[in-house]
Amino acid sequence: MPDTQLEAVHPVLPAVDLPSTIEFYVQQLGFQVAFEDAQPPRYVGLTRDRVEIHLRQTSPGEQVSGMPSGNVEVHFAVCDVDHFFNQCLDGGVIDPTDQLRDTPWGTREFSIADPEGNRLTFYSDLG
Repeated sequence: MPDTQLEAVHPVLPAVDLPSTIEFYVQQLGFQVAFEDAQPPRYVGLTRDRVEIHLRQTSPGEQVSGMPSGNVEVHFAVCDVDHFFNQCLDGGVIDPTDQLRDTPWGTREFSIADPEGNRLTFYSDLG
């Protein structure tokens, strides 16, 4: 195997309602639009801090990599997950009954769904 270092990953999330999904990431989670492929866009790159994700316009029922839209799960490492949780709670992104949880695998985390049903988990390592 070559001695090559991987430097980044950019998950591509499906979005049937791309404008609404972009608005969620920008307004609710603090991402910025880094690029769009056209007007209106069908493929968009979003960034926040050192994280970049991509959104791709899909049709209702279209399968992406063999999975229907809404079956993607992305985990985001966060420096202070408690602080980010409280920001999301204050911004109405999460249900007030949702809680942070410590996991047996050594993280403190919470999860939300974007408007397309993609699961987003935010975590910090315990310890």
